[in-house]
Amino acid sequence: MIKRPLLGWVVSLVLGMLCYQWKSVYVIVLGLILFLFLYFFRKGIRISWRFRLCKRTYSICLFTKEDWHRYVWPVFFILGFICMVQAKQVSPLESELASTMEGRMYGEVSDIRKKGDTITLLVEHIKVYQEAKDQWYEDDSKAVIYTKQDLEFSIGNQLLIRGTIFALSKATNPGQFDESSYYKAKGVSCKAFAEDIQITDHKTSFLANFIYRTRCQLTEQIQALLPKEEAGLMSAILFGDKTLLSEETKELYQKNGFAHIMAVSGLHISLLGYGLYVLLRKITAPVWFAAGVPVIVLIFYGALVGFTVSACRAILMFAILMLSVCIGRWYDMNSALSLAAIILLLKQPLQLYEPGFLLSFAAVIGIAVINPKLCEAFAKKGEKGLKIKKSLLISISTQLVTLPLTCYFFYEIAPYSILINLILLPLCSFLVLTSLIACLTSFLFIPLGRFLIGGSYYLLQFFSFILHIPERLPYHLILVGQLSILQMVGYYLILFATYFIYCYESRKWSWFGLIFLLLFFQVQLPNGIYLACLDVSQGDCFVLTSKEQVIMIDGGSSDVDHVYEYRIHPFLKSKGIRHINTIFISHADQDHVSGILECVEQITSNSLALKDYDGQTTIGRIVVPNLNVYDEAYQKIIQLAQKKNISVVTMESGQACQIGDITFRALFPQKGEAVENRNNTSLVLWAKSGEFDGLFLGDIDQTMEERVVENYYPEILGEHFEFLKVAHHGSRNSSSEKLLEVVKPELAVISVGKKNRYGHPHKETIKRLHLCGCRIQMTRESGAIELKKFP
Repeated sequence: MIKRPLLGWVVSLVLGMLCYQWKSVYVIVLGLILFLFLYFFRKGIRISWRFRLCKRTYSICLFTKEDWHRYVWPVFFILGFICMVQAKQVSPLESELASTMEGRMYGEVSDIRKKGDTITLLVEHIKVYQEAKDQWYEDDSKAVIYTKQDLEFSIGNQLLIRGTIFALSKATNPGQFDESSYYKAKGVSCKAFAEDIQITDHKTSFLANFIYRTRCQLTEQIQALLPKEEAGLMSAILFGDKTLLSEETKELYQKNGFAHIMAVSGLHISLLGYGLYVLLRKITAPVWFAAGVPVIVLIFYGALVGFTVSACRAILMFAILMLSVCIGRWYDMNSALSLAAIILLLKQPLQLYEPGFLLSFAAVIGIAVINPKLCEAFAKKGEKGLKIKKSLLISISTQLVTLPLTCYFFYEIAPYSILINLILLPLCSFLVLTSLIACLTSFLFIPLGRFLIGGSYYLLQFFSFILHIPERLPYHLILVGQLSILQMVGYYLILFATYFIYCYESRKWSWFGLIFLLLFFQVQLPNGIYLACLDVSQGDCFVLTSKEQVIMIDGGSSDVDHVYEYRIHPFLKSKGIRHINTIFISHADQDHVSGILECVEQITSNSLALKDYDGQTTIGRIVVPNLNVYDEAYQKIIQLAQKKNISVVTMESGQACQIGDITFRALFPQKGEAVENRNNTSLVLWAKSGEFDGLFLGDIDQTMEERVVENYYPEILGEHFEFLKVAHHGSRNSSSEKLLEVVKPELAVISVGKKNRYGHPHKETIKRLHLCGCRIQMTRESGAIELKKFP
């Protein structure tokens, strides 16, 4: 008889969801393998694997009564498939809302958050009126509303919102944050920037409004008791409210692998729930009362923090624990975890792809499955320092299971995080407990609250001191890059194969399996030539790699703020790129250099050593066109680069340089070119490597294109250009017929933003490109365009 039927059910449910998502026969094959895996390897059977195989094969053909749980596996598989089908359905509003629309929205307030002078409202049961089409759309999902209008909103208010309604943006570059995926997992279908809001109905939800007011009052009390920086951090730790948290503090905790303390989860739930249970039992309260009260309190606390995934998981598991206490049954953490996963996934299937859900459950799997075996092997009873050993092994267990997920979602590893968690995590119980007591006490007498929270203040200072220590140590942060799905599957297969070998076969040889896990943390750039044309909206950014050399050509946008932070840098990190050898700047317009300026400004150390990596990309040199006079924009780049110890060199027509396997030859401008229009002094590059030829035209117009053809006609004519970066985002005065007749590109890429105010690309330019017989791809339609050329 299977001891944990829920485990098979949750695996079936997840496989059903993945089957719809990937629509691949490989998922079905993987599902069959996992079913057989769960079937054959069962605790308590100590017979040879051959006999076990025969016995299980016979049982598959002839189920017995004790195997009724396996009949439910197909049911959950189908249920998972259906749930994902429903979750992925696109509503009429989402179909219509391709980008933006002006209109009115009706809805009911379900949550309120304030940050500075901006109020963020979560509105449900939305109804949208599109003025341009005189049409109504109703949607059962939610919308996020941003406003600076100072009104006294309450949960339950009915609102009329006038403004611009936006579709949720999807990730168009590798590594980019996917706003659509993040919000859809929370049941949100769109967002809006309100120009005017009217409260049409002041009715309120008493309980929800009471919880909101309580959260506001508790946050205000924390602000009254602590300085601004510590108050923001404590609000994040206690209530999951990061609106007051500074970016510097948030980054400090993230870089050191300690950001999980700011996600209300098992630590908070177990401390509050079990502490309250023990207290009630001490005063001889009945078991049912002592078990029921903490569950009710934790549900209220979960509502207070917004029912985050980690909080819901912890509350569900604690409720199952209390139920087992009441009915006198044995509590199994694995079964409780499986039931919590089934409930949360049935409620919102899209959580399956979110880092919060995966990391929360992976951490508990490490504690419930891996940790007992590590303790069995390394923490013998009666040994000195047993508690320290057990704490260290818990940290190692969670790291073993969560490491691939951390690399997949965040691309970096903090090697010292195990030690940091070992030192700081035990202190968190005291921090949370004293802070909550001080916060509640302050409602009665503020000075007493300040006195009680004094220990928490100094503890936070100690946290900051400890977290800053790794910054002075080598290898305090290692950039791995985004692991592939295949790498992650391989890692987990070896990890759990090692676990089962340890349990059922040879303990001696099982530990060798852990060594092979390191093989999966190697993200390498493709061999040969790799070219990525990033989607930076209205701007240019191209990244080439060859023989571990990284080259960037331009990097900026005229309509995306912080384009380096949100688009370019995440891409570089996802590819494991921590150093750019050369950056070519075609010219100094904002849509070509804004991201490069951001990158240079953020550099704290331009060291190439792996041990000195601090999370920022370093730069070897910057190449600019050789001009007689450099205007203010150029001077800003040159001065800032020199300040950061980055060499600045010039190139002119006829010069060439070799980087990796690629030869870059400048075709324009001529030495000391003096042109009033900055676009027409753009550095034009011919990139050549073996059979790959690419032409990057900057923003020159047809006149300058024809000059390039005249100067290099014999050489260009004999080449087959596989890639052409269309000049000036496809403007009317680019891509002359003379250039296209000579170059005859196989692929023409236009880097352009959606609905840009310039009307790029022009229909005449598109017509000329079609007539020359080349394929055309635009970043606004395809997102990042990746090309690989192998030798």
